[in-house]
Amino acid sequence: MKKLKAPVLPQELERLTLPPAAEWGERTFSGGLVADTAFDDGEASVVSFNTVVFKNATFQRTSLQKLELTDVKFERCDLCNADFTGVLMHRVEFVNCKLVGTIMNESVMRGVKFTDCNSTYAQFRFSDWKQGVFEDCLLGSADFTESKLVSVQYDRCKMPKAEMLRTKLQGIDLSSCEIDGLMVNMDDLPGCVIAPDQAALFARFLGLVIKE
Repeated sequence: MKKLKAPVLPQELERLTLPPAAEWGERTFSGGLVADTAFDDGEASVVSFNTVVFKNATFQRTSLQKLELTDVKFERCDLCNADFTGVLMHRVEFVNCKLVGTIMNESVMRGVKFTDCNSTYAQFRFSDWKQGVFEDCLLGSADFTESKLVSVQYDRCKMPKAEMLRTKLQGIDLSSCEIDGLMVNMDDLPGCVIAPDQAALFARFLGLVIKE
């Protein structure tokens, strides 16, 4: 699999002070560090961020429709229950972030990486991915229904009861993940890579009975 490109960011960024989300309007914010700032319960649409790092920022219950992120990094941020429906991401990284219940439905993801993130109950329905990584993430009950996954890696993730219904899994490697209760369609399984001890979990989709 082709190596994921990290966000293109300068070594040093000046502090960027943003107004409340309700005042963002259809604006573009570029080149800065946003740290220790809360944007909870804010609402805006058609906003763009380029070469921006967010550290210890909170976006709880924030609604940012049609958001565009290019060369952006989130570190130790809280995006629980935020609504980023229709988000477009290019070279974006989330590190040690909380994304419980975060909505990213109908998103377009290009070179996006999640590392050590709690994405339990996160929604990625109808999303379009090319080159993505989930590494050491919690994805319990996360929803990838009717998504297109191209060159997406799941490394050492916990995915109990995650939903990947009507999502083709050819070339998707789940062998290092915990996938108890994973919901998939039988027709989408060919080409999915699993570990030997996971085979019994998928046998039920084939109507097989395993006798011990």
